[in-house]
Amino acid sequence: SRLEALVRVDERRWDLRLKDGSLIQLPAVDQDRALIRLDALDQRERLLDLGFARVDLRTPEEVAVRPSEGTV
Repeated sequence: SRLEALVRVDERRWDLRLKDGSLIQLPAVDQDRALIRLDALDQRERLLDLGFARVDLRTPEEVAVRPSEGTV
């Protein structure tokens, strides 16, 4: 219900644009694994409720989160 659009990037990977303007960057491979990681993180930390500008899931070993403007 939060998803606004799927955006194809360089014909090799997808970004998820949410209705609040946030961006979730998926890797070129293992998108299912990245979404499972995102779901686990959201269940543990309520990430999607906190507000963010960008979540980068492109690197399997780490998740990078850029807070929204004005969020500390």
